[in-house]
Amino acid sequence: INIIEHNIYKVIDEVDEISFLKVDEIARKMNIDENDIRRIKACILYIFKDITFKNGDTYLEYIDLYKNTCSYFKYNINEEDFFNYLKELVDEEKIVFDNNKYYLKQIWEDENIIVEKINILIKKEKTNYKDIEKNIKDLEKENNIIYNDLQKEAIVSSLENNIQIITGGPGTGKTTIIKAIVELYKYLNNLDYEELIKEVSLLAPTGRAAKRISESTNMPANTIHRFLKWNKETNQFGVNEYNKDHSKLFIIDEVSMIDICLLSSLFKGINNNIKIILVGDYNQLPSVGPGQILKDLIDSNIVSTVHLNYLYRQDENSYITTLAHEIKNNSLNESFLESKSDYTFLKCSSNTIKNNLSNICEQIISKGYDYKRVQIMAPMYAGINGIDNLNKELQKVFNPHNKDKKELKYEDVIFRENDKILQLVNIPEENVYNGDLGIIKKIYTSDISTSGKNEIHVDFDGNLVKYMPKDFGKIKHGYIISIHKSQGSEFEVVVIPISLTYKRMLYRKLIYTAITRAKRKLILLGEPDSFIYSVQNNNEYTRKTNLLRKLNNDV
Repeated sequence: INIIEHNIYKVIDEVDEISFLKVDEIARKMNIDENDIRRIKACILYIFKDITFKNGDTYLEYIDLYKNTCSYFKYNINEEDFFNYLKELVDEEKIVFDNNKYYLKQIWEDENIIVEKINILIKKEKTNYKDIEKNIKDLEKENNIIYNDLQKEAIVSSLENNIQIITGGPGTGKTTIIKAIVELYKYLNNLDYEELIKEVSLLAPTGRAAKRISESTNMPANTIHRFLKWNKETNQFGVNEYNKDHSKLFIIDEVSMIDICLLSSLFKGINNNIKIILVGDYNQLPSVGPGQILKDLIDSNIVSTVHLNYLYRQDENSYITTLAHEIKNNSLNESFLESKSDYTFLKCSSNTIKNNLSNICEQIISKGYDYKRVQIMAPMYAGINGIDNLNKELQKVFNPHNKDKKELKYEDVIFRENDKILQLVNIPEENVYNGDLGIIKKIYTSDISTSGKNEIHVDFDGNLVKYMPKDFGKIKHGYIISIHKSQGSEFEVVVIPISLTYKRMLYRKLIYTAITRAKRKLILLGEPDSFIYSVQNNNEYTRKTNLLRKLNNDV
């Protein structure tokens, strides 16, 4: 009550779930003037956070903050006043002014924590294994495999350096190397299996990526959120600077997806006497949250990095991995319209994509594929060829209405038993994360449920999660998903509609990320010119990050 009477906008700092927009609505009803200094400062912070998380920037310049705040207020704020508001926010430790850049305090601290940890690891003495070349040869014999020179370099560097990056596109053997590192670490340190799983932590930003590492190594793997033991009640991680994990080797996959806040949280929760191996594809989309961790670390030339470039193909008539490298290098071959054993481009106009997509999916079903093994993805949610519209059409194909299947209507969506579902937010306490895919196993209407409310029970690969009405907005149909949501996952069959209706979202890194999700079959559907445009368009937004400068100055 004291907070509300003195400065209602301070409620935003005290209660995580309450946003500036909600508090501002209440404040206006309390007749707080729209030009009240407390409101303007709270609004600056709101805009700061909004831009940071929308664009992925870790800092903003004065002009960015000024123009966006003026735009929100719909008039030009006096610049001297605005500068003083920023100075007050700095004095209140809400934001940080450093090197002519403005940061949210937490993100500024996160960058510093990452730089400090890397500095410690680089300066720490390396491990030398005198017989490691022989050990690798023995491993090759045991697994009936031959590692190329770059793969051998990656294995040795990962075991000897305290921090190592392994980067490469699809088909370059990243997963093979992770398996080799784990096996050699076990042998070199004379560990049994129980000792190995205590010393080695395999991590990834998504559940599907973690499952993939687990399957390849026969070791347990976790999402980073689960490893850090996020506490719903306190909104904090249980593994932190005061309660550190004691693993000795960390292998983290899909690092391009990790934002600066999550990596900082991980670094706070682990000791300095460790080895970290960061694995990822430099050319994929950056994280949804702020930063571009993998790019900045590689560009710094401070962290030892092995770039894998040798391409392993399944057979002479396969094309997916070749296409990925053509896209990455902007050297698309005219043969991209020719069908291969694992690839097809079906030409059609934009206005026929919906019907052709339905026909393709019916053919896929007739060949014995269920929609757990097939994933359709597109760049945008809105429009006739957008995700929201196509999901409704694809539900009719994959899971049509049946009187034996229960249904629930939520807003303009019908959820049906056996629907494919996409998780939209992290719920660590349920072990389900943004981008996870599941199947609706049961729907209980309010008249028969034990809670007396409608319930949707979703099966995420054996993990059954119950959704109450307040949670229905956390899921949506997953027959077709966004390319951003597909990161960290692989699918047997991937279908991608390509159309100029997506033009503002068609760029090289996005299309590269999409086609590298396919393991066995890739089907592109739409306009060849749109595909060519996406490959040639490298005009993605350049994120404002300062990690690279800090690394080069401090390490």
